[in-house]
Amino acid sequence: MGYLEPLPFFARPKGAARQMARVQLQAQLKWPGAGIRLQTALKVSEETSVFRGYRGEDPVVVKKFWDLSARRGFVGGTVQALRRFERLGAHPDFSVNRCFASSGHLGLVVVSFEAGTPVDKLLKQTAANRPQILRQCCAWQSWAGQGEIIRTALPSNLIEAEIHTILGASARHPDAALLAELGNELLRLLPLLDGQPAARAPGHPDFAPRNLILRPDGGVTAVDIHRSGTFFQSRQAAIFLVSKDFQSESADGALLFGLDQSEMLQFLAQSSVPEDETNTVLIFFIGLTLLRMYSTKPRRGRPMKMRRRRIRAYLNDLRRGVGIRA
Repeated sequence: MGYLEPLPFFARPKGAARQMARVQLQAQLKWPGAGIRLQTALKVSEETSVFRGYRGEDPVVVKKFWDLSARRGFVGGTVQALRRFERLGAHPDFSVNRCFASSGHLGLVVVSFEAGTPVDKLLKQTAANRPQILRQCCAWQSWAGQGEIIRTALPSNLIEAEIHTILGASARHPDAALLAELGNELLRLLPLLDGQPAARAPGHPDFAPRNLILRPDGGVTAVDIHRSGTFFQSRQAAIFLVSKDFQSESADGALLFGLDQSEMLQFLAQSSVPEDETNTVLIFFIGLTLLRMYSTKPRRGRPMKMRRRRIRAYLNDLRRGVGIRA
């Protein structure tokens, strides 16, 4: 008699409705007295699905990690990261999701739903006070970064492998040649950064506007924190700056390394990026973030033309030896 093998990764139900029904049943069986009721699907993907609902009277978000081999790590990392923020204590202006329940076996995490407006949507509004929003986001990052700041060398071998992986997966991208040009420039630049220590601190592993919410009371809360530890501050700044500009279809001001020059300088004046990294490590991570984001999100029409323009502007400034700060 043969042995039973675990269901493969792709055994998850097809479609948002069937996935939500599966997760609803699992949550009821795991926490029968919690009163968890799912209402809508916020995201459905091969790796993770996210649903909104209630836990009793509390609005919640339920995340489901489908991959059997990785779900315990994702759930454990999420819980550990949120517990670390709990230890910082309550703050009137800054917060993160609260963790209500979790199951590594099932790949489930139940966290609080945070009311407010995501920062990426705020930045699309013509009446938005953009300088104030940038200040609030930087202030949240400073609060989240409490703890020991360490300086370590960049993991060049891992970053090199990351670039090669992106390029390998981008062979059929409409702008594969441009991505290869950018990737090769980054590979050329990487050895020049050997030996330069870069600052790492606690924070958000994906410090992007879409993961920050302006609360109704004016405070800032962060969502989708799935990993604890320390992160390169220059990489976190690059993620925020590139993500902020990447959705725009036009550029109102001058570009510097493909990004809005004025807002970049405003952000850096308040961020925790060390000055000695601004013209080296930060520039490298801006290019790496452009490479990663453009390779995974090809779009037609005006947005794609603008993204192409940003990458070419980055390459031009890099080859001219332009600095962000004098």
